[in-house]
Amino acid sequence: QRNVIYKLRNNLLQEDINMIEIIIPMIDHAVEAISKQYLLEGMLPEEWDFARLTENINEILPVENMPSLSANNVHSPEDLQSVLKETLSLYKERVNELNSHTDLQQSLRYVALHFLDQNWVNHLDAMTHLKEGIGLRQYQQEDPTRLYQKEGLDIFLYTYGNFEKEMCRYVARHLGVPENVQ
Repeated sequence: QRNVIYKLRNNLLQEDINMIEIIIPMIDHAVEAISKQYLLEGMLPEEWDFARLTENINEILPVENMPSLSANNVHSPEDLQSVLKETLSLYKERVNELNSHTDLQQSLRYVALHFLDQNWVNHLDAMTHLKEGIGLRQYQQEDPTRLYQKEGLDIFLYTYGNFEKEMCRYVARHLGVPENVQ
């Protein structure tokens, strides 16, 4: 976990690394994470919270003509990907246009470092609390090492996903909804 974070942090510190190339995959990951959060397996599509799903997608994909998301056209996370495919590619093109803005690249670098550091500190705090609480579970005849590794990985995946979503939201707020979209 530490290696992943420090490798990303070192990449962010390198001036020659293009920030847009780091952000573009984050957009896909964030959409996928949001879809997994709201399109739960074992539930019928009619039971999914499409209003919250749309709200969260709009936070990271600020586009004027967002496709309607409902039980009529989304029956699985794969359906969501296909419904959003064109919207995603148009938005990624807009983000890609930021390649030539060196000042913005530098700003994104500082913001990414801030978000990464903030999430990493929160992760370390959560791991400390987990470590303190895991000892109590030893009395429940569960293997504390296995529990610590499993729950630690879950916390890390949440932390990393949160970092990616924060970056996507920041870029989305910066770009905003285009005024002259046809």
